[in-house]
Amino acid sequence: MFLVTDGHSNVQEDQTVPQADALKKSGVKIYVVAAGGRIDGLDEMVRIATDPKEKFLYRVESFSGFLRIVELALEQVAPGKYALKSDFQ
Repeated sequence: MFLVTDGHSNVQEDQTVPQADALKKSGVKIYVVAAGGRIDGLDEMVRIATDPKEKFLYRVESFSGFLRIVELALEQVAPGKYALKSDFQ
């Protein structure tokens, strides 16, 4: 699962981390991508992302940076099975 965010959750904030924990316990891997130059809520993002954080928590400032994260995630999930279309890059 990809969570792309620019900061703190803003709907049912008290439920965000517990729901992420429940998903992770059921086997869902959560990639958190912090988008943009201003990042608020880093503590929450760290708690949501699957461990190890260096594989599941990223920060990007551009669309091309986001595409690179998608490529990395696809390679982890299904090596060699998927590729981004070149017209996105």
